[in-house]
Amino acid sequence: MATLEAELVSVVDMDMETISYDDLHRRYAHTMQKVQKALENYSEYNLIMGCNQLVFEINKEIVMFHHFIRGKYRLQFPELESLVQNPIDYARVVKKIGSDMDLTLVDLQGLVQPATVMTVSFTALTTKGKLLPHDTLEKTIDVCDLALDLDAARKKVCYFVETNKGSIMESAGVSGLGMCTSRL
Repeated sequence: MATLEAELVSVVDMDMETISYDDLHRRYAHTMQKVQKALENYSEYNLIMGCNQLVFEINKEIVMFHHFIRGKYRLQFPELESLVQNPIDYARVVKKIGSDMDLTLVDLQGLVQPATVMTVSFTALTTKGKLLPHDTLEKTIDVCDLALDLDAARKKVCYFVETNKGSIMESAGVSGLGMCTSRL
């Protein structure tokens, strides 16, 4: 810390007349090289940035799985996709409903908001959907499980980033990293 203060004092005390424009550019380039090298070589920084990229990729996969689930399950309950729009909530609800056509027998509490539970249950009474073939339902439920597993993995990665960003930013001397901002 004392060296940094000494350097700052020496910079403040410099005779600005003796420093050329080219000197400033050289100093800037040299400093930026040091910053770039430090960031490139800082493995924790790269790990965090890799985690952010991984969360982005997981989100893309979840969206793709959601499209698959909706495409299959709309035959049984076409209105569901407009009632439950969040991909993870949709996968949970589809998994819970399964092949049940009578939603009065299915407890959706805790999976989605209470108002959504009521709307889904009421809408199911008037749906024109048809029971899915067993193999189609089995594959759909399997993809629901995969989407839920991806969501759990995404949460682990985000937790890691959120719990480590402070120490990494402090160690790297970096501020304002946009950590784990990809959310569905």
